[in-house]
Amino acid sequence: MSVFAKSAVEFFYNTGRPSRNVTGAVRLERDEITVEYPGEHGQERYFGKALAPGHYELRCVEVGGRATLHRFPESDYLEGYWSQDHHYGMWRIQLINEE
Repeated sequence: MSVFAKSAVEFFYNTGRPSRNVTGAVRLERDEITVEYPGEHGQERYFGKALAPGHYELRCVEVGGRATLHRFPESDYLEGYWSQDHHYGMWRIQLINEE
């Protein structure tokens, strides 16, 4: 399992609202991924499985969210789409594992 405990998570919104940056944790294990970060209404946890190598589909039970993330081999970035609470946009995660 790979854990990136201090990852930089950036959200982009369809409404033109300024992007939002938080620190989150990413766990990658075989074909599973978990992304946890402080949301606007508490801790949010997206969990999913790989549909193909480097291509993930995720869900967040806490807020009814859905998302995708994609990663090129050996890249330090995940990028994708998210939707929750009638809002949607893109997100980008820089994988960082600093203690």
